[in-house]
Amino acid sequence: MTRRRARVLAFAATLAAMVGLTPSVAALAAAQSKIAVDPGDTPLQITGYVGDSAGFSGAIRLHATGAAIPSYQALFSDLRSPGGHVVARSHLRLASTPALPAGAFVDVTVAVDGIDTPGAYSGRLELVPAGAPRSAETVVPIALDAIGRPTLTALAPDDRVHGALARCGIACGVTSAIVPGSAGGQSQTIAFAVGASPDASVTALQVLGSGDRNGHQLTNADLGLPATLARPITSVGGVVRLHLSINPGSLPADHYTGTIRVTVANVDAPVTVPIDFSVRDSPYLALLALLLGIALGRLSQYLSGPGGQRRDLYEQAGRLRRRARRAGDAAMLAQLADAQAAIDDDDLDHARRLLDAVDTGAAAAPRAPDARAPPAQPGPVQRATAAVGRGAAILSPVKTELSLGAHLIGLATWIGLLIVGYQTLYVQQGTSFGANGIFDYVALVLWGLSADVASRGLGNLTGRAAATA
Repeated sequence: MTRRRARVLAFAATLAAMVGLTPSVAALAAAQSKIAVDPGDTPLQITGYVGDSAGFSGAIRLHATGAAIPSYQALFSDLRSPGGHVVARSHLRLASTPALPAGAFVDVTVAVDGIDTPGAYSGRLELVPAGAPRSAETVVPIALDAIGRPTLTALAPDDRVHGALARCGIACGVTSAIVPGSAGGQSQTIAFAVGASPDASVTALQVLGSGDRNGHQLTNADLGLPATLARPITSVGGVVRLHLSINPGSLPADHYTGTIRVTVANVDAPVTVPIDFSVRDSPYLALLALLLGIALGRLSQYLSGPGGQRRDLYEQAGRLRRRARRAGDAAMLAQLADAQAAIDDDDLDHARRLLDAVDTGAAAAPRAPDARAPPAQPGPVQRATAAVGRGAAILSPVKTELSLGAHLIGLATWIGLLIVGYQTLYVQQGTSFGANGIFDYVALVLWGLSADVASRGLGNLTGRAAATA
């Protein structure tokens, strides 16, 4: 019994020893397995934009070499940038740690948060199988590129396309002198201050706009901008500048509104620049319209004065001539010829007497200049008026025989009204003069007409005829 018991005890001890070795063998097999990373994921490249809600993340593909690895541990280092910025390792994590079956590949996501400064960051990730010593680690370098989206802020006053431009017409220099604003092609600069990323660059430009009245669609060429950029427009000193040029001679007269869409690298939505400028016709046609109005005023004055009288006398002479021809009266025709000559000589009073005499059948009285009283010698006022009459009276809207004061008042009123009309209808309210076609010019014609009539009326009321000696 003693020997049998000893054998049983020995067998039990051997079995116990074998059972106790089993965990050690499993642990040894696990320790010999390692975590391998696909070569394309070494280093792990992570790219994102600072401030985006999606944050930063990257994926690495893992597999076990040898036996399956049921679990493992991720050890991260801090991420550091050359500028000295640090992202603590507490902001890095594995989204999950799935088991790594033998011969199978698993994608694992690495997530990073807490990055608020753009830059290039670097660090490392250690993957250690559970139960294995630290020396069994698999090291994965991490290269993170945090991109800052640039913020462009327009700088006043170069924050919009603006201006009241005028076509040159005959000469740009003269036009610039008589038109407040810009005449001919003008250059402008749109400036943006760059924030968050000093390396902002403009990759595309698109002009969208049209005229309020004529509907002309603006293009990049209308603002001197290329349809496509040969190379991006980069910032200099933290400022991006767009240079454009507008030639009003190539645009119809109108008020133009719209926007310039500026596409910036790493910015989702384009930056917009407002367009608000006007183009007007050259001032020469506007001045010509005023002169036409003045001419109409002078014509009305002439027709209501000597011109109308002359017209009436011509009509009377024509009517009497037809009657004389029907009657075959040679004497009457001779008298009418004298009347015609008097009208041509502007001696209207004598012509009227001759025609009245022919009309009544009386003998026409010959001219008798000697029988009339000799003309009075002009006094000082008359001499001054004569001096005005020879020159300024041609421009003066009042009657020639009125005093010097009447001419001065009439001329001052006339010039003042013309200046006010030009300033009001062309300069102030006419920033897009010509867009309404002939209606803009008709307004100036009527202003010139009314200015001539008003100045003549005021001068005639204030002036007094010169007294004769």
